[in-house]
Amino acid sequence: IESSLPYTFQPQERGEWWVELNNNGIYSSVPIYVETGAPVVNLFGTDEDLGLVNKAPLDVEEEALVLMDIMRKRKGLILLESDKMLDSLAQYPLTYLVEGTWSAKTGVEHLQKAGFIGGPVYQLACKAENALTCLDQLSWNIDSRKALLDPQIRMIGIKAHVETSSVSLILNLSS
Repeated sequence: IESSLPYTFQPQERGEWWVELNNNGIYSSVPIYVETGAPVVNLFGTDEDLGLVNKAPLDVEEEALVLMDIMRKRKGLILLESDKMLDSLAQYPLTYLVEGTWSAKTGVEHLQKAGFIGGPVYQLACKAENALTCLDQLSWNIDSRKALLDPQIRMIGIKAHVETSSVSLILNLSS
């Protein structure tokens, strides 16, 4: 619902709601929980330190997939199947992410041009000190959270870039 301030809204349904204040740029985005408590853990449910010591990109990609499985299982969603084409289509966007020129809109357009049409398609990107922190970062963005929790999503492709103190991830999600 879009409106100007002051604005009053009372959610009538139980669950998680997001309030986003913006004016051509997000000023604040916060979840509100109605008739349910705020989660006691992040969306991915672990505080385990995954660290970065001697991890290859494939190891980080596997950690991200395992974390996605844990989260989706806990949320009652089906587990995602790894898709080689989605993996392959994540490589160029990963290069753009590392260069600082990545665009979610362009990423989704490329996935659609590659034939991923007829259902929801998302491309998510993050950079943090490890896979857990990266995915947690995504979970606190309203658009990314919607993608992560979309029950229609069935397939995933992941690519990781590992540096000394950070990882960059591209996640391609499709129905």
